[in-house]
Amino acid sequence: MKELKDLVVGDDVLVTGMYYRRIAKVDKVTKTQIVVDNARYRRNSGWQCGDVWDRKSISVPTEKEISDVKEENFRKKLIYAIRSFDFKRLSTDELKQVYKIVKDKTMNEIKVGERVTIILEAVEHDTCEGCFFKGVAGYCGAAPLGLKCLPKYRSDKKNVIFKEVKE
Repeated sequence: MKELKDLVVGDDVLVTGMYYRRIAKVDKVTKTQIVVDNARYRRNSGWQCGDVWDRKSISVPTEKEISDVKEENFRKKLIYAIRSFDFKRLSTDELKQVYKIVKDKTMNEIKVGERVTIILEAVEHDTCEGCFFKGVAGYCGAAPLGLKCLPKYRSDKKNVIFKEVKE
């Protein structure tokens, strides 16, 4: 498998940020750096150069990662298109069809005094994508509950997300 040191201009790389993953092309390669979309990355580690808030890294993607990232990004585009759609433009019959699809996918109301149990599993992951606690605008709901997902806070020094276990 290809490594960072073997990359050449035009190769695909997986760019991983705090809240996303995407596939990009290598623009330039020097002895010590790889340039992707005008951002410089260390050739030996893949970490972005400089002091940036949203620290990114690059890696050589596997075919599965390429396909997963394309699927993730396609789903995001679909969700954005659906969220911004004016449903008032649909006929009643069309709205019924949409409602039928959505109805069974939404969580039922939890009655006052009722208790629910959700089983979660900590899974190693580089980004927050797919985490049960990832909220709107990337807000993390795990930290206020005392759950540790970042390596600097975990005893095993691993980056994890929390996935719901459906039995």
